[in-house]
Amino acid sequence: MTWNEYTSHIRALINDFGMRGLLTGEIPVKFRHKKNTGNIFTEAPHLIFRDDASFEFSENLTLISKQVQIDSYKYQYRRTGGYFFRYEKEETDDVIWKPPEHLHVILSVPHFSAPFITLENVLRIIEVNFYQEVKRENIVGKSIELIV
Repeated sequence: MTWNEYTSHIRALINDFGMRGLLTGEIPVKFRHKKNTGNIFTEAPHLIFRDDASFEFSENLTLISKQVQIDSYKYQYRRTGGYFFRYEKEETDDVIWKPPEHLHVILSVPHFSAPFITLENVLRIIEVNFYQEVKRENIVGKSIELIV
């Protein structure tokens, strides 16, 4: 996928979530491209879901033979009660303690090994688990409070 195809795909994905009423307010997504690198990221207040949960993301990309390669990413979903999860892909020196592709749930440690994941898949996970009332009656609309 070329840079233009990839950014068009990301815009369409986020617009779809907005059009279906999952997201509210402005869509503060930035696209930066320079030579063989690019960045896609949100700025505060990030993406806001209809129940005030927030979603922050960033991707660092390299263009190789006009194809987009995702070098690193951060996708963080945070509910108003403090619950969060974050998928990350980043460089690491200790692949056992902190695998390059990992997941955080509720706390910044531990780093759970996770497969490579895309922005689209993370948004679909959020939708199915928190906003798809027909399929997930036990979770949708429930408050998750944390006491640590």
